[in-house]
Amino acid sequence: MYGRKIIHAADVSADIDADPIARGLEAIASGYGLRFPDDQENLARQFDVYDALYAWCKLEIAQGQG
Repeated sequence: MYGRKIIHAADVSADIDADPIARGLEAIASGYGLRFPDDQENLARQFDVYDALYAWCKLEIAQGQG
């Protein structure tokens, strides 16, 4: 649930400030889009970053902070 809140805030401009991490996630996605305009290459290169962020969210939840 924690990760969904962040993703929603990053995806919906009216809710961008609903979570403090959303602007960072938006910046990462936008930066990858600028570096790799081809969708397939963009996604392939982003997976490691998103997997790391997902692992961090799981840790936050496990520690009772998310």
